Amino acid sequence: MRRVRIFVSSPFDVEFERQRIDRVAQRLNGVFADIVRFDTIRWEKGFYSAHASFQPQIEKTEDCEIVIAIFWSRIGSPLPEDFARMPGGEAYPSGSAFEVLTAIEARRKGDHPDVYVFRKSEPPIHRIDQDDELVEAKAQLKALDAFFARWFRNDKGEFLGAYHDFKTTDQFEDMVERLLRDWVDAHIDHDHTVPWPIETMGSPFRALLPFDAKHAAVYFGRDRKVTRAIEQLKRIAQDERSAPSGPASIAFLLIVGESGSGKSSLMRAGLAPRLTSPGAVANVDLWRTAIIKVGDEANPFLALARALFVAGKLEDDAGGFGAALPELREGRAPTPELLAPLLASGTDGKRAVLEAMVRAAQG
Repeated sequence: MRRVRIFVSSPFDVEFERQRIDRVAQRLNGVFADIVRFDTIRWEKGFYSAHASFQPQIEKTEDCEIVIAIFWSRIGSPLPEDFARMPGGEAYPSGSAFEVLTAIEARRKGDHPDVYVFRKSEPPIHRIDQDDELVEAKAQLKALDAFFARWFRNDKGEFLGAYHDFKTTDQFEDMVERLLRDWVDAHIDHDHTVPWPIETMGSPFRALLPFDAKHAAVYFGRDRKVTRAIEQLKRIAQDERSAPSGPASIAFLLIVGESGSGKSSLMRAGLAPRLTSPGAVANVDLWRTAIIKVGDEANPFLALARALFVAGKLEDDAGGFGAALPELREGRAPTPELLAPLLASGTDGKRAVLEAMVRAAQG
């Protein structure tokens, strides 16, 4: 099995896109098991000694096989005065620019890394609290435009270097997956059938059993329905936040169909993994999923409580959903049996769940 390192370069305004690269890498590591393993290099995951600034301690892009750079509204943080400069003595515009330009130069001199640059074309969203923050945001965008005009596309519209536009985080994830699949086909000899490690993942042919989150990579043909469902949920949630008064809407989706038509699979393998992807819903950074069958318990509130207490890790969870809300154990109802009557009462149960959600967000 070949190990392929992907260096992820970007300022902090595209954090969701950075997370999506991890998601794609994890998914393809399952698809191409025993053939290739993608390891993402993200500087924020490391620890750095205080004897120097960050950039000199970050792994060099030229030591990786692939570099994926993402830009939106920022060029990135400036580098120290004593940091290495461009061949003509000019300072690099930022740390991200340094990573991209040195990677391109290394590729021109050798056979790696392969450098792919993406830029988000949606208008940037600036959360500005003070005038100086607005000035800084405008300066960052101006510097980024100048960077692209100099190295990628000039004022005449001529392309100096290839890059790719994208609008949404979902579109970016799809583009990165196609990019990495094509990269594997071009650089690694392998059978073009899609491998699925049955020994560890089980059979991908589910018969009458539903597809779960771990089968998302082999769940095909329902993209339009999944997208429509997510848009409906997001629209209801947005209406609730913007309503000045009156009864609140509830972001609730009912999937109806005949027995065996694929309702459970649509939710488990299509909707849930996509909805809980980083950046799928604005302003939501952390998702938890609880799976409940009301008929599993004579008391439906006890069934809900047991589902909420699930603490499984993704790698240990047979369905691939991971933990639900095990932080409930630290609250006023530390067992499902104690939580169930609170859920039945309404207000107390809601308070217990909200408190656990706060603990999850903080931890």
